[in-house]
Amino acid sequence: MIEFDVILVDRESQERRTVELSFTEADWQRLEGYHRETERLRSSRFVQESRGGSVSVSLSHSSVRSQAEFLDDEAFETLLHRLRPFLLSDEAFYFFSVLKLIGKSTHNVPEFRDEIRTLKKTFGLKNLKDVPSVFRKYGNMPDTPDDVMTWLNAFEYHRDMQKRETATTDLGIYASDQHGRPVVTFVLVEMVKAILGLGDLIETLMIARNGKNEIVCVKPS
Repeated sequence: MIEFDVILVDRESQERRTVELSFTEADWQRLEGYHRETERLRSSRFVQESRGGSVSVSLSHSSVRSQAEFLDDEAFETLLHRLRPFLLSDEAFYFFSVLKLIGKSTHNVPEFRDEIRTLKKTFGLKNLKDVPSVFRKYGNMPDTPDDVMTWLNAFEYHRDMQKRETATTDLGIYASDQHGRPVVTFVLVEMVKAILGLGDLIETLMIARNGKNEIVCVKPS
């Protein structure tokens, strides 16, 4: 087992308390591997240049039109390649399975539970529920990871023609721009945030294990 102490320091009161964390050797190696993969993702041109999908809807008395900023093929394809380990459920670094692994080892620490809950919400696209209704009136933006995977398997990962028909119908007018790539990318940015955020949390644990074990946090209410 890998065991180490973490000193949690409340950002406001500066109150300090010590918690002990433990991981099996295999689980810790998996966390380190996840972190390495997030660094590859972070170094991609897409992330470094803060790229993303930009979509606007133009309305007139006679028509509705979706316009989107063109996305560079090379940057987008590199992003998708580096995202595969986090998005495919049979991969060792699948986001939800690694998040669950950390949750299992930190279940008695509320501060970690709050962070894990936030990352799960972000990756699950719960923050996109407040997208203005005008954007949903003429086509469905992907609003679950399963929706995103349907599109990826239709157009990028597997070229599945049945999924392509489903995704195109679902996207409505958004499918007219690069088969919906910009609106899917707009959504993917949220998932990338969560993936990198989990990598940051793992890096914090790695640093703590190496001796710099004070973690400034917000005490749960």
